[in-house]
Amino acid sequence: VHALPVEILSRIFVQGAHTGPSSPFLLRPHHKQPLSPQTPSLDFQILVSHVCQRWRTIALETPSLWTTLVFLEFRDIERGRALLARVFPKGTSKTITIVISTVAQASHIEGVTIAESELHRIFRMLRGYLPAWRALHLIVRDNKCKLVAREHLGGCGPALSLETLQLYHFEDFREAQDLYLATYRPPVVVFANILPRLRNVSLIGVNLPWEKSPYLYDGRLRGLELALHADKVRPPYELWERMLRGGVCSLEELSLHYSGPKVGEGEARYAWRSIDDEQVYLAKKQWRRRIWMPRLETLSLTDLDPDYLCKIMETLVLPAIRKLELELPDQDFTQFVEMLGVKKGEEVILPPPSVRVDAEPRTFPALWRVEHLSITALVCSADSWRGFLRALTGLKVLEIDFGRVSEEFWHVFM
Repeated sequence: VHALPVEILSRIFVQGAHTGPSSPFLLRPHHKQPLSPQTPSLDFQILVSHVCQRWRTIALETPSLWTTLVFLEFRDIERGRALLARVFPKGTSKTITIVISTVAQASHIEGVTIAESELHRIFRMLRGYLPAWRALHLIVRDNKCKLVAREHLGGCGPALSLETLQLYHFEDFREAQDLYLATYRPPVVVFANILPRLRNVSLIGVNLPWEKSPYLYDGRLRGLELALHADKVRPPYELWERMLRGGVCSLEELSLHYSGPKVGEGEARYAWRSIDDEQVYLAKKQWRRRIWMPRLETLSLTDLDPDYLCKIMETLVLPAIRKLELELPDQDFTQFVEMLGVKKGEEVILPPPSVRVDAEPRTFPALWRVEHLSITALVCSADSWRGFLRALTGLKVLEIDFGRVSEEFWHVFM
């Protein structure tokens, strides 16, 4: 090992360090409490840098090993400052991933956790490196930290290298006044709307000024996650449709967790365009067209009302889904599952690989392409579940939490 060239050892270190989650989003939405960030650990980097003096020198002189800054505790602030100064000087061509998790002021422990004043310090330190930000994952848990984030993200200017933006606001609103303070202000424009490399957006309990966020509609997004949004802050259907169409329908990953387009009532711009609305079809044929998403391979659906979910799905055509994740508890989702499945007696026809399947009008015209199905919770009839499985002729990975589904799910396999 000691005879290996520096270049080889450096590459080995980099490969060993970069073993994080495949999703660009490190934070997972949860309706009760944010889960711990799936942060890329620095344990490997620290380990190899303590083996011997030669390895330490190589590790410290390999900037790509140290491009993730994680701020979960107060002590991480000085660690981050030292890291930036020592192995990531200003002017470098490398980029950084930033993970910040705060606590509510009521839970704050001075010198241990990160709250309002600490968040100010972190942003002041990081804004000098703004051109190098590659990803930002931020959790705020109270209105004070939310105001700090608004101030810095709304006033910091363009983020020319930012590829992933994940903003998470989770708060225990104990009084109506707390909820009012957190929601009465209109959302702010972030990064001056200049995000030329942005590819992944995750908004969990956070809404943007939908009409003033052009990067959501320019066709460059690859991943979109919307989660934990009350109806009044969700995007109007008109803007939702623009997000999904996105020029050439570039989305590859879509996740909806108690979110989606605003329910259509009142003004025409908020109205849903139903494919069964003959009056809309005759008056404005272009709204009749389904939203084709030929590149979408991963779809995740969590905690959505059955009728709302069906209404969303009937406007879409998803011919390329390979991974499907469902967490749909408490209500009956039989109608939705029937949209996915094959009725008893129907034949599953597999077209040759050279034949395009996106000419089919069904929402899922090629369910046989699904290779990975993950069900955390699902309520539906046994017949619809059997029909769903019949359609999954290409399935390779099946994950089911049998504690959150009916016994019929298991009996199908007996």
